[in-house]
Amino acid sequence: MGNLFSSICVVLFRRRRRVNYAKWLKVVLTVQMISLVITYMYFSTVNNPSLSRELDEMNLQLSELKSVELAKRNKVSEGLQRNRTLPQIRRKVAHNGVKPECPSPPPTLVGAVELNVKPISDLELSKSFPDLSPGGKWRPRHCQSNHRVAIIIPNRDRDEHLRILLNHLVPILKKQLLDFRIYVIEQYVSDQFNRGMLLNAGFLEALRSDEYECFVFHDIDLLPENDQNPYWCPTMAHHLVSSINYGDGNYIYMSQYFGGVTSFRKKAFQKINGFSNNYYGWGCEDDDLSYRVDFMGLEKTRSSKITGNYTMINHDRALSNFWTRVKYLYKWFYLLPKATGRMKSDGLNSAKYRTVKRTLKELYTHVIVKSEL
Repeated sequence: MGNLFSSICVVLFRRRRRVNYAKWLKVVLTVQMISLVITYMYFSTVNNPSLSRELDEMNLQLSELKSVELAKRNKVSEGLQRNRTLPQIRRKVAHNGVKPECPSPPPTLVGAVELNVKPISDLELSKSFPDLSPGGKWRPRHCQSNHRVAIIIPNRDRDEHLRILLNHLVPILKKQLLDFRIYVIEQYVSDQFNRGMLLNAGFLEALRSDEYECFVFHDIDLLPENDQNPYWCPTMAHHLVSSINYGDGNYIYMSQYFGGVTSFRKKAFQKINGFSNNYYGWGCEDDDLSYRVDFMGLEKTRSSKITGNYTMINHDRALSNFWTRVKYLYKWFYLLPKATGRMKSDGLNSAKYRTVKRTLKELYTHVIVKSEL
Protein backbone atom coordinates (compact mmCIF):
# COMPACT_ATOMS: atom_id res chain seq x y z
CA MET A 1 0.00 0.00 0.00
CA GLY A 2 2.99 2.28 0.70
CA ASN A 3 4.26 1.73 -2.82
CA LEU A 4 0.87 2.77 -4.20
CA PHE A 5 0.96 5.96 -2.10
CA SER A 6 4.51 6.79 -3.30
CA SER A 7 3.57 6.24 -6.93
CA ILE A 8 0.61 8.58 -6.68
CA CYS A 9 2.77 11.25 -5.07
CA VAL A 10 5.41 10.98 -7.80
CA VAL A 11 2.76 11.30 -10.48
CA LEU A 12 1.30 14.35 -8.83
CA PHE A 13 4.62 16.14 -8.46
CA ARG A 14 5.75 15.37 -12.00
CA ARG A 15 2.64 16.94 -13.56
CA ARG A 16 3.37 20.42 -14.82
CA ARG A 17 -0.09 21.84 -14.58
CA ARG A 18 -1.65 22.92 -11.36
CA VAL A 19 -3.32 20.14 -9.31
CA ASN A 20 -5.89 20.17 -6.48
CA TYR A 21 -3.69 18.51 -3.87
CA ALA A 22 -6.41 18.44 -1.19
CA LYS A 23 -8.70 16.42 -3.40
CA TRP A 24 -6.03 13.87 -4.27
CA LEU A 25 -5.00 13.61 -0.63
CA LYS A 26 -8.54 12.58 0.31
CA VAL A 27 -8.50 9.87 -2.37
CA VAL A 28 -5.18 8.51 -1.17
CA LEU A 29 -6.29 8.47 2.46
CA THR A 30 -9.55 6.68 1.55
CA VAL A 31 -7.66 3.98 -0.35
CA GLN A 32 -5.28 3.60 2.56
CA MET A 33 -8.13 3.20 5.06
CA ILE A 34 -9.86 0.55 2.92
CA SER A 35 -6.65 -1.44 2.65
CA LEU A 36 -6.17 -1.26 6.44
CA VAL A 37 -9.74 -2.50 7.07
CA ILE A 38 -9.31 -5.44 4.66
CA THR A 39 -5.97 -6.34 6.23
CA TYR A 40 -7.47 -6.21 9.74
CA MET A 41 -10.44 -8.41 8.79
CA TYR A 42 -8.18 -10.98 7.18
CA PHE A 43 -5.83 -11.33 10.16
CA SER A 44 -8.64 -11.21 12.73
CA THR A 45 -10.39 -14.07 10.90
CA VAL A 46 -7.25 -16.16 10.78
CA ASN A 47 -6.37 -15.56 14.44
CA ASN A 48 -9.97 -15.79 15.78
CA PRO A 49 -11.17 -19.43 15.81
CA SER A 50 -14.75 -18.62 16.80
CA LEU A 51 -15.18 -16.19 13.94
CA SER A 52 -13.62 -18.71 11.60
CA ARG A 53 -16.06 -21.37 12.74
CA GLU A 54 -18.99 -19.02 12.20
CA LEU A 55 -17.85 -18.35 8.66
CA ASP A 56 -17.42 -22.08 8.05
CA GLU A 57 -20.96 -22.71 9.34
CA MET A 58 -22.30 -19.99 7.05
CA ASN A 59 -20.52 -21.60 4.11
CA LEU A 60 -21.89 -25.01 5.09
CA GLN A 61 -25.45 -23.69 5.30
CA LEU A 62 -25.03 -22.03 1.95
CA SER A 63 -23.79 -25.29 0.39
CA GLU A 64 -26.74 -27.19 1.94
CA LEU A 65 -29.19 -24.68 0.48
CA LYS A 66 -27.54 -25.12 -2.89
CA SER A 67 -27.80 -28.93 -2.55
CA VAL A 68 -31.53 -28.75 -1.70
CA GLU A 69 -32.18 -26.47 -4.63
CA LEU A 70 -30.20 -28.78 -6.91
CA ALA A 71 -32.19 -31.80 -5.67
CA LYS A 72 -35.46 -30.00 -6.41
CA ARG A 73 -34.27 -29.19 -9.91
CA ASN A 74 -33.18 -32.81 -10.45
CA LYS A 75 -36.57 -34.07 -9.23
CA VAL A 76 -38.42 -31.81 -11.63
CA SER A 77 -36.13 -32.81 -14.48
CA GLU A 78 -36.60 -36.48 -13.55
CA GLY A 79 -40.38 -36.08 -13.78
CA LEU A 80 -40.03 -34.44 -17.16
CA GLN A 81 -37.64 -37.20 -18.18
CA ARG A 82 -40.19 -39.90 -17.23
CA ASN A 83 -42.84 -38.17 -19.32
CA ARG A 84 -40.46 -38.17 -22.24
CA THR A 85 -39.24 -41.74 -21.73
CA LEU A 86 -41.34 -43.44 -24.39
CA PRO A 87 -40.53 -40.90 -27.15
CA GLN A 88 -36.84 -41.26 -26.32
CA ILE A 89 -37.15 -45.05 -26.50
CA ARG A 90 -38.76 -44.74 -29.91
CA ARG A 91 -35.87 -42.57 -31.12
CA LYS A 92 -33.30 -45.06 -29.78
CA VAL A 93 -35.00 -47.93 -31.56
CA ALA A 94 -35.17 -45.92 -34.76
CA HIS A 95 -31.48 -45.03 -34.61
CA ASN A 96 -29.95 -48.23 -33.23
CA GLY A 97 -32.41 -50.92 -34.30
CA VAL A 98 -32.05 -52.54 -30.84
CA LYS A 99 -34.82 -52.30 -28.26
CA PRO A 100 -33.78 -50.90 -24.87
CA GLU A 101 -35.35 -52.26 -21.69
CA CYS A 102 -38.75 -50.83 -20.82
CA PRO A 103 -38.72 -48.29 -17.97
CA SER A 104 -39.59 -49.56 -14.51
CA PRO A 105 -42.02 -48.50 -13.20
CA PRO A 106 -43.78 -47.69 -16.47
CA PRO A 107 -44.41 -43.94 -16.87
CA THR A 108 -47.86 -44.58 -18.36
CA LEU A 109 -49.48 -45.74 -15.08
CA VAL A 110 -51.95 -43.32 -13.47
CA GLY A 111 -53.45 -45.26 -10.54
CA ALA A 112 -57.23 -45.47 -10.25
CA VAL A 113 -58.98 -46.31 -13.53
CA GLU A 114 -62.56 -45.91 -14.62
CA LEU A 115 -64.68 -49.07 -14.61
CA ASN A 116 -66.77 -50.03 -17.61
CA VAL A 117 -69.14 -52.94 -16.95
CA LYS A 118 -71.36 -52.39 -19.98
CA PRO A 119 -71.83 -55.47 -22.20
CA ILE A 120 -69.75 -55.44 -25.38
CA SER A 121 -69.92 -57.60 -28.50
CA ASP A 122 -67.08 -59.69 -29.94
CA LEU A 123 -66.90 -57.37 -32.97
CA GLU A 124 -66.65 -54.22 -30.86
CA LEU A 125 -64.04 -55.86 -28.67
CA SER A 126 -61.85 -56.91 -31.59
CA LYS A 127 -62.02 -53.39 -33.05
CA SER A 128 -60.88 -51.92 -29.74
CA PHE A 129 -57.56 -53.84 -29.78
CA PRO A 130 -56.36 -54.26 -33.37
CA ASP A 131 -52.72 -54.40 -32.23
CA LEU A 132 -53.10 -57.76 -30.44
CA SER A 133 -51.69 -60.76 -32.30
CA PRO A 134 -53.90 -63.84 -32.82
CA GLY A 135 -54.21 -65.73 -29.57
CA GLY A 136 -54.27 -62.56 -27.44
CA LYS A 137 -50.55 -61.90 -27.61
CA TRP A 138 -48.97 -58.47 -27.18
CA ARG A 139 -45.60 -56.95 -26.40
CA PRO A 140 -44.29 -53.35 -26.42
CA ARG A 141 -43.10 -52.24 -29.83
CA HIS A 142 -40.50 -49.72 -28.71
CA CYS A 143 -38.84 -51.43 -25.74
CA GLN A 144 -37.94 -54.87 -24.40
CA SER A 145 -40.39 -55.88 -21.67
CA ASN A 146 -38.95 -57.03 -18.34
CA HIS A 147 -41.82 -59.48 -17.76
CA ARG A 148 -43.25 -62.30 -19.86
CA VAL A 149 -46.65 -63.15 -18.40
CA ALA A 150 -49.34 -65.74 -19.09
CA ILE A 151 -52.84 -64.63 -18.02
CA ILE A 152 -54.97 -67.73 -17.35
CA ILE A 153 -58.75 -67.30 -17.07
CA PRO A 154 -61.08 -70.25 -16.33
CA ASN A 155 -64.49 -69.98 -17.98
CA ARG A 156 -67.79 -71.81 -17.89
CA ASP A 157 -70.82 -70.26 -19.63
CA ARG A 158 -69.69 -66.70 -18.80
CA ASP A 159 -68.84 -65.29 -22.23
CA GLU A 160 -70.41 -61.90 -21.53
CA HIS A 161 -68.32 -61.52 -18.36
CA LEU A 162 -65.25 -62.58 -20.32
CA ARG A 163 -65.73 -59.78 -22.86
CA ILE A 164 -66.25 -57.20 -20.09
CA LEU A 165 -63.08 -58.40 -18.33
CA LEU A 166 -60.95 -58.32 -21.48
CA ASN A 167 -62.19 -54.87 -22.44
CA HIS A 168 -61.10 -53.60 -19.02
CA LEU A 169 -57.97 -55.68 -18.38
CA VAL A 170 -56.10 -55.49 -21.70
CA PRO A 171 -55.44 -51.71 -21.51
CA ILE A 172 -53.98 -52.15 -18.02
CA LEU A 173 -51.65 -54.95 -19.16
CA LYS A 174 -50.49 -52.79 -22.06
CA LYS A 175 -49.84 -49.78 -19.83
CA GLN A 176 -47.71 -51.99 -17.59
CA LEU A 177 -45.57 -52.75 -20.68
CA LEU A 178 -45.88 -56.52 -20.26
CA ASP A 179 -45.07 -59.17 -22.81
CA PHE A 180 -48.29 -61.13 -22.27
CA ARG A 181 -50.64 -63.70 -23.72
CA ILE A 182 -54.18 -64.45 -22.54
CA TYR A 183 -55.40 -68.05 -22.19
CA VAL A 184 -59.07 -68.82 -21.61
CA ILE A 185 -59.42 -72.39 -20.34
CA GLU A 186 -62.83 -74.03 -20.61
CA GLN A 187 -64.00 -77.45 -19.50
CA TYR A 188 -65.81 -79.84 -21.81
CA VAL A 189 -69.54 -79.26 -21.53
CA SER A 190 -70.38 -82.58 -19.87
CA ASP A 191 -67.67 -82.37 -17.19
CA GLN A 192 -68.33 -81.22 -13.65
CA PHE A 193 -66.65 -77.86 -13.08
CA ASN A 194 -63.22 -78.12 -11.46
CA ARG A 195 -61.44 -74.77 -11.20
CA GLY A 196 -58.19 -76.17 -9.79
CA MET A 197 -57.81 -78.71 -12.58
CA LEU A 198 -58.62 -76.04 -15.19
CA LEU A 199 -55.92 -73.72 -13.88
CA ASN A 200 -53.39 -76.55 -13.79
CA ALA A 201 -54.28 -77.31 -17.41
CA GLY A 202 -53.92 -73.62 -18.29
CA PHE A 203 -50.44 -73.54 -16.74
CA LEU A 204 -49.32 -76.64 -18.68
CA GLU A 205 -50.88 -75.47 -21.96
CA ALA A 206 -49.21 -72.06 -21.66
CA LEU A 207 -45.80 -73.69 -21.21
CA ARG A 208 -46.40 -75.77 -24.33
CA SER A 209 -46.91 -72.55 -26.28
CA ASP A 210 -44.07 -70.43 -24.94
CA GLU A 211 -41.64 -69.96 -22.08
CA TYR A 212 -43.12 -67.86 -19.27
CA GLU A 213 -41.70 -66.91 -15.89
CA CYS A 214 -44.90 -65.39 -14.50
CA PHE A 215 -48.44 -66.78 -14.39
CA VAL A 216 -51.54 -64.85 -13.31
CA PHE A 217 -54.64 -66.91 -12.48
CA HIS A 218 -57.62 -64.61 -12.92
CA ASP A 219 -61.30 -65.12 -12.09
CA ILE A 220 -63.59 -64.00 -14.87
CA ASP A 221 -65.81 -61.74 -12.74
CA LEU A 222 -63.21 -59.51 -11.03
CA LEU A 223 -62.24 -56.13 -12.50
CA PRO A 224 -59.09 -54.34 -11.20
CA GLU A 225 -59.60 -50.71 -10.21
CA ASN A 226 -55.97 -49.57 -10.24
CA ASP A 227 -53.45 -49.92 -13.08
CA GLN A 228 -50.55 -49.92 -10.58
CA ASN A 229 -51.61 -53.33 -9.24
CA PRO A 230 -48.67 -55.52 -10.35
CA TYR A 231 -49.52 -58.16 -12.96
CA TRP A 232 -45.85 -59.14 -13.24
CA CYS A 233 -45.16 -61.46 -10.24
CA PRO A 234 -43.31 -59.13 -7.82
CA THR A 235 -42.71 -62.10 -5.47
CA MET A 236 -42.90 -65.91 -5.59
CA ALA A 237 -46.60 -65.87 -4.70
CA HIS A 238 -48.60 -62.66 -4.82
CA HIS A 239 -52.28 -62.05 -4.10
CA LEU A 240 -53.54 -59.10 -6.13
CA VAL A 241 -56.92 -58.80 -4.37
CA SER A 242 -56.96 -56.85 -1.12
CA SER A 243 -60.66 -55.93 -1.12
CA ILE A 244 -63.76 -56.58 -3.24
CA ASN A 245 -66.74 -54.39 -4.02
CA TYR A 246 -69.70 -56.70 -4.63
CA GLY A 247 -71.66 -53.97 -6.40
CA ASP A 248 -73.06 -52.06 -3.43
CA GLY A 249 -70.13 -49.65 -3.08
CA ASN A 250 -68.83 -51.27 0.11
CA TYR A 251 -65.39 -52.88 0.00
CA ILE A 252 -64.80 -56.04 1.99
CA TYR A 253 -61.15 -56.46 3.00
CA MET A 254 -59.89 -59.99 2.32
CA SER A 255 -57.25 -60.53 5.00
CA GLN A 256 -57.22 -64.36 4.83
CA TYR A 257 -58.49 -64.76 1.27
CA PHE A 258 -56.06 -66.11 -1.36
CA GLY A 259 -58.34 -66.50 -4.38
CA GLY A 260 -59.75 -64.41 -7.20
CA VAL A 261 -56.50 -63.17 -8.77
CA THR A 262 -53.13 -64.65 -7.82
CA SER A 263 -49.74 -64.60 -9.49
CA PHE A 264 -46.94 -67.16 -9.26
CA ARG A 265 -43.49 -67.40 -10.63
CA LYS A 266 -42.96 -70.58 -12.59
CA LYS A 267 -40.63 -72.33 -10.12
CA ALA A 268 -42.84 -71.44 -7.16
CA PHE A 269 -45.97 -72.89 -8.77
CA GLN A 270 -44.10 -76.06 -9.69
CA LYS A 271 -42.70 -76.30 -6.17
CA ILE A 272 -46.18 -76.44 -4.60
CA ASN A 273 -47.37 -78.80 -7.39
CA GLY A 274 -50.01 -76.32 -8.54
CA PHE A 275 -53.66 -76.49 -7.50
CA SER A 276 -55.39 -79.53 -6.07
CA ASN A 277 -57.55 -81.46 -8.56
CA ASN A 278 -59.95 -82.77 -5.90
CA TYR A 279 -62.28 -79.78 -5.49
CA TYR A 280 -65.34 -79.98 -7.73
CA GLY A 281 -67.88 -77.18 -7.84
CA TRP A 282 -67.40 -73.86 -6.07
CA GLY A 283 -64.87 -73.08 -3.36
CA CYS A 284 -61.96 -74.29 -1.20
CA GLU A 285 -59.38 -74.82 -3.95
CA ASP A 286 -57.89 -71.36 -3.22
CA ASP A 287 -57.68 -72.14 0.52
CA ASP A 288 -55.89 -75.38 -0.35
CA LEU A 289 -53.49 -73.35 -2.51
CA SER A 290 -52.75 -71.00 0.38
CA TYR A 291 -51.98 -73.97 2.66
CA ARG A 292 -49.49 -75.27 0.08
CA VAL A 293 -47.70 -71.93 -0.17
CA ASP A 294 -47.39 -71.64 3.62
CA PHE A 295 -46.30 -75.27 4.00
CA MET A 296 -43.47 -74.84 1.49
CA GLY A 297 -42.34 -71.60 3.14
CA LEU A 298 -42.74 -69.44 0.04
CA GLU A 299 -42.88 -65.67 0.30
CA LYS A 300 -46.54 -64.67 0.02
CA THR A 301 -47.43 -60.99 -0.45
CA ARG A 302 -50.60 -59.01 -1.05
CA SER A 303 -51.35 -55.82 -2.94
CA SER A 304 -52.05 -52.75 -0.83
CA LYS A 305 -55.49 -51.44 0.04
CA ILE A 306 -54.97 -48.70 -2.52
CA THR A 307 -53.90 -50.76 -5.53
CA GLY A 308 -55.66 -54.06 -4.72
CA ASN A 309 -59.32 -53.01 -4.97
CA TYR A 310 -61.54 -55.03 -7.31
CA THR A 311 -65.17 -54.81 -8.38
CA MET A 312 -67.12 -58.01 -8.95
CA ILE A 313 -69.39 -58.20 -11.99
CA ASN A 314 -72.93 -58.71 -10.77
CA HIS A 315 -74.18 -62.31 -11.07
CA ASP A 316 -75.85 -65.07 -9.08
CA ARG A 317 -73.36 -66.42 -6.61
CA ALA A 318 -72.81 -70.15 -6.25
CA LEU A 319 -73.39 -70.39 -2.49
CA SER A 320 -77.01 -69.28 -2.87
CA ASN A 321 -77.84 -72.92 -3.71
CA PHE A 322 -78.50 -75.21 -0.70
CA TRP A 323 -76.72 -78.29 -2.08
CA THR A 324 -73.75 -76.17 -3.12
CA ARG A 325 -73.41 -75.10 0.51
CA VAL A 326 -73.55 -78.72 1.66
CA LYS A 327 -70.76 -79.68 -0.78
CA TYR A 328 -68.73 -76.68 0.35
CA LEU A 329 -68.95 -77.77 3.99
CA TYR A 330 -67.85 -81.29 3.02
CA LYS A 331 -64.79 -79.91 1.25
CA TRP A 332 -64.03 -77.52 4.11
CA PHE A 333 -64.18 -80.12 6.89
CA TYR A 334 -62.97 -83.25 5.04
CA LEU A 335 -60.69 -82.34 2.10
CA LEU A 336 -59.07 -79.12 3.27
CA PRO A 337 -57.49 -80.45 6.51
CA LYS A 338 -55.59 -83.03 4.41
CA ALA A 339 -54.34 -80.48 1.86
CA THR A 340 -50.62 -80.56 2.66
CA GLY A 341 -50.59 -84.33 3.17
CA ARG A 342 -51.58 -85.07 -0.42
CA MET A 343 -49.73 -82.12 -1.99
CA LYS A 344 -46.97 -84.23 -3.56
CA SER A 345 -49.40 -86.51 -5.39
CA ASP A 346 -52.30 -84.14 -6.09
CA GLY A 347 -51.69 -81.26 -8.46
CA LEU A 348 -49.76 -80.61 -11.66
CA ASN A 349 -48.35 -84.13 -11.74
CA SER A 350 -51.83 -85.68 -11.52
CA ALA A 351 -53.78 -83.29 -13.77
CA LYS A 352 -55.11 -85.77 -16.31
CA TYR A 353 -56.98 -84.15 -19.16
CA ARG A 354 -57.30 -84.21 -22.91
CA THR A 355 -57.15 -81.10 -25.10
CA VAL A 356 -60.36 -81.17 -27.13
CA LYS A 357 -59.87 -77.93 -29.04
CA ARG A 358 -57.35 -75.13 -29.20
CA THR A 359 -58.25 -71.94 -31.08
CA LEU A 360 -56.26 -68.75 -31.61
CA LYS A 361 -58.92 -66.07 -31.28
CA GLU A 362 -58.30 -62.36 -31.77
CA LEU A 363 -58.01 -61.52 -28.08
CA TYR A 364 -57.14 -64.83 -26.42
CA THR A 365 -56.09 -68.42 -26.89
CA HIS A 366 -59.16 -70.57 -26.31
CA VAL A 367 -58.45 -74.06 -24.94
CA ILE A 368 -61.19 -76.64 -24.25
CA VAL A 369 -60.12 -79.58 -22.13
CA LYS A 370 -61.84 -82.76 -21.00
CA SER A 371 -61.01 -84.13 -17.58
CA GLU A 372 -59.79 -87.72 -17.38
CA LEU A 373 -59.44 -87.87 -13.64
